[in-house]
Amino acid sequence: MQAIMIDKYKKHYSILGELIRNLRTQKAYYKNQAQFAKKLGVKQSYVSKIENGKVRIGIIEVWEICSIMDIPFTEFAQMLESILSANPSIKRNR
Repeated sequence: MQAIMIDKYKKHYSILGELIRNLRTQKAYYKNQAQFAKKLGVKQSYVSKIENGKVRIGIIEVWEICSIMDIPFTEFAQMLESILSANPSIKRNR
């Protein structure tokens, strides 16, 4: 069942990871994944998987990432919503 869910949301997590990477690299002190991973308390390979949409991260992990990057969670959520809504390959179930 989980493999189906990952396939279903693969594009979503790819976009989420790309947004995280873009915001991380905008911060002068997080130019590389190793520095960011150390601040998050995870391995660099895990940050790579997040940024490449290879792992599903939860809302608390996203909140922590926002906190470390000094970005309000609500602002991050609005950015993600805007990107997802503008992407024609993303279909929202209503």
